[in-house]
Amino acid sequence: MLIHDWATSRWNQWITRRIPRAAEITLNQRKLFIFPTRSGIALLALLLVLLLIAINYENNLVYALVFLLATVLVITIHITFANLHSMTISGGRNIPVFAGETGTVALKLMARRRTRYDISFIHGDRTNLQPEVQPNKSASLDLTVRPCDRGLFSLGRLRVESAYPFGLVRCWSWIDVSQPLWVYPKPLQPPTLAGHEASGNDQKTSPSQMGDDLYAFNSYRPGDPIKHIHWPSVARGTEPQVTVMANRSGDGTLIIDFDDYPGVDLETRLSWLCARVLAANSENRSYSLVLRSATLGPNSGEQHRDKALSMLAQFDQPSESVENDET
Repeated sequence: MLIHDWATSRWNQWITRRIPRAAEITLNQRKLFIFPTRSGIALLALLLVLLLIAINYENNLVYALVFLLATVLVITIHITFANLHSMTISGGRNIPVFAGETGTVALKLMARRRTRYDISFIHGDRTNLQPEVQPNKSASLDLTVRPCDRGLFSLGRLRVESAYPFGLVRCWSWIDVSQPLWVYPKPLQPPTLAGHEASGNDQKTSPSQMGDDLYAFNSYRPGDPIKHIHWPSVARGTEPQVTVMANRSGDGTLIIDFDDYPGVDLETRLSWLCARVLAANSENRSYSLVLRSATLGPNSGEQHRDKALSMLAQFDQPSESVENDET
């Protein structure tokens, strides 16, 4: 096992140096590898046997057959290699998905001078076949993925290969050109929060730890911030209580606050906030998203929804990954 891990690590380092990640890769001789398939190895073994027979019996017809089959094999090597050589592959723009849903990673293919046939793109146990790429025309290929975690999903390296035309030799390359795919938190229906009804002057009251107005008292639960404990109740010897503050908005703006759910784990909070953002957008409501270090809105519309979902997907993500995606 240690030898396998060492060999895999060395191979990854070598292939990364030889074919580094790029937004666009043109396959040339340095980036392509070629080797006989099982059928090609069987043909080589047959040629060796026939050659021994021809030498032993000095049979010219067997010699001719050996030379004919060897010529076919040599020509096949050139055709298979040329089927991938000088083809350009780049990553396309990906449509964000929610965690756990099936999405696609887009690739763009461009061939020069001649048509390319039967090109396979392999990632893990999935194989996508591109039957034909017309010369000087861009072809699109979508690779199906199912990311389970929010944030930036990177496909990594995939193998592009071809055994056209006879399947005797296989030409392949390992490339990393795909653009990252944003994965939003999985929307989960949150528990109902009290205090979202309108008053007589059309104000909306939303419980929030960042609010300025006292809204209610709740019984203390493990995990509640100490700064929100109502100390006079503790001094009276009664059950500890926690103050619930409120945000008021005179224009009916909905405030979706990260601190609306104290004591809840991070991913569940984000999933609840995601569901609230989608619900507000479906109702065409104006809303603000309040996170620990950033606030979005108030606003409404599809663009505002996408910005809010992106903020939730990036929450507590390393800044390096975000910067790489923007570049």
